[in-house]
Amino acid sequence: MNAGVKLACAGNSGRSFEPHIHLHFQKTPEIGSPTCEAGFSQYLNYNDNTSIVSFNSIPKENEIISHLNSDFNLKNFFTLAPGQKLKIQSEVKSSVQKEKWTVNLDLFGNRFIEDESQNRLYYITTQDYFACIDYIGRRGSNLFMMYLSLYRIPFLSIETSWKDTISYTHFSNPVGVFFKDLVSPFHSGISYDWFGSIRKEGQAESIHAEVIKSGVKIFESQCIPGNSAFPGKIKVSFGGKECSLSIIE
Repeated sequence: MNAGVKLACAGNSGRSFEPHIHLHFQKTPEIGSPTCEAGFSQYLNYNDNTSIVSFNSIPKENEIISHLNSDFNLKNFFTLAPGQKLKIQSEVKSSVQKEKWTVNLDLFGNRFIEDESQNRLYYITTQDYFACIDYIGRRGSNLFMMYLSLYRIPFLSIETSWKDTISYTHFSNPVGVFFKDLVSPFHSGISYDWFGSIRKEGQAESIHAEVIKSGVKIFESQCIPGNSAFPGKIKVSFGGKECSLSIIE
């Protein structure tokens, strides 16, 4: 079944006290077969006047949830076309550098952004969100900073927050990666936590990101889309260094 297909309408059919949609999954076709839990790929969870985006999760009883209503402006901001050229300017203290990024496709149809040093950021864009799939190249490059800043962004125009995990391979040396690869199938605590949020100040909105390991913040950024082109203006704090990235019109 394809995403977006209409499943049912809310109503009072059967023994019900209020309009509802009943989803029922079971392991075999026989009546009385054991049921299975059904998760949702992403949804908004409303709790105590706050909203949190949940990914690949199962709602709990009495939780108030809704689907994501995509914001056109933010979705349009993350629209990238193969062959598109991006002129980027980075600033570290008083040093200014300029570089070019190219949006492209590989032989398997995977979308990526590549800089002049052949560092690559693989990504996907769906109807509801932008997500970075992988990064291959030098850690500390401007493209890597953007990878951490825009790891997963739902297209929402409300104040909200969300959490994801990001691979330890980007923060470990080759020896550390080798041993962590051996342990990772048996221990989920090896991955790093990535936190994102959308904050609004008047009519303006900004995207904030943090990478945290064992309670220690190792990366922090703020992205201001505004009316500019992707990736807008990004301010980064990483490894004791602060820098900013911006698109050159």
